[in-house]
Amino acid sequence: MPVGYKAQVSKLKDELPFIQKVALIEIDGTILYSSSDWNLKNILKKLVSSWNTQNISSLNLAGMEYITKTCQNNRLIASSRQKEHIIGVRNENRLIIAQIESDGIIPIAIMELSRLLTSIKHEKPYRINNVRSIERRNPHQITKKSNSIQKNEMLTKNNFSSIPFTARLMAHYRAEESKKENPLIIDPFAAQLAGNLESYFKKHIRFSEMDYPIIRTLYVEEELLTKWCTTLKKTQIVMLGAGLCTRAYRFKPLKKNHHLLFEIDLPKIIKYKKRILKDEKPLVELKRISADLSQTRWFDKLKNAGFNPNIPTFWVLEGLLYYLNREDAISLLKSLNMLSKKGDKIFLDLMQRSRWLRSDESLFISSTTSFTKHFKWGIDIKQVPSFFSDLGWNINATFADKHDKGRDVGQKAMIFVEGFIID
Repeated sequence: MPVGYKAQVSKLKDELPFIQKVALIEIDGTILYSSSDWNLKNILKKLVSSWNTQNISSLNLAGMEYITKTCQNNRLIASSRQKEHIIGVRNENRLIIAQIESDGIIPIAIMELSRLLTSIKHEKPYRINNVRSIERRNPHQITKKSNSIQKNEMLTKNNFSSIPFTARLMAHYRAEESKKENPLIIDPFAAQLAGNLESYFKKHIRFSEMDYPIIRTLYVEEELLTKWCTTLKKTQIVMLGAGLCTRAYRFKPLKKNHHLLFEIDLPKIIKYKKRILKDEKPLVELKRISADLSQTRWFDKLKNAGFNPNIPTFWVLEGLLYYLNREDAISLLKSLNMLSKKGDKIFLDLMQRSRWLRSDESLFISSTTSFTKHFKWGIDIKQVPSFFSDLGWNINATFADKHDKGRDVGQKAMIFVEGFIID
């Protein structure tokens, strides 16, 4: 690997942006390469020894505990309560440990780490120097200019590195749509939330434009929420997995009548969004809730924020269910049923399973686009009504391209699901 470990890891992280940190380690515990903000020195010997005996029940890295899900001779998977993951692969000489985001795709990450490990032969160790070590050796060589650059880089990292990449990507697509001559939606806040993705699209030009999230947004707003907001006098709208959606600031029907909008997502997304939009005034009463939707505690947080089960409620789950395990998705839908009453509505989107190449594993590989291969489960559209009926919902399911406005939404791979609670 003549370009060195750092270049190889950088390439890997460009391809899989959900990978946050990486360490390459000799089998004796010597660190060959590590992300500059990841200190594994104190736990390495114990980690390698325990892995040798396949006896790792949990890991504690940087004060966060990870519970082991898989510990095999050449593979390690552990997850935290915050749903971040530690994954590892190894051979007879070296091992790679990586931290990935909560929505990172574990099987794909393991496959790519294994490829990276295989490509490494007998290169000399590559270590990166952090700012502190440079200061110790020659503090006078650090100029004010370099300090300024480092500060700006740190600010950028703090702003974006912890935000799930897919959330920024959806905001980017809304920003690009807003620039078009005849845009389907206009989102004046999306570009600031997305940040600069220019370097990513230079390497992944095929992902620079995507119509599906735009069509989905348009469908929810024009076909569903406009009628809901203008017809009913007092309602609640609950957006689960709200991401970087800016509907609270730009969707004018929210100003009609009286509506309370809840946005629920991971703490890091909520915190980031509050910071970026702190000077903007929402069009509607807005409550943001930091919560993990796979944990039942979000129920209590929603109620404590003012949710009233006696008020008409619209549940919006855009781009959420297919990223959850099937069991977690079912559990979530059952919970919504318990919180709902007659007249309450729901929207969500699903993946058409019959178009997937694999049907015998939890992660299916789609034959349609590079993004759908990251989804964790799907369902045939013919089975959707009965699936939701068993969970207490009466729904209609249509392929997204029925509402495509002349755009490409993925060759009938995606399904729009909308309906109401069964009395």
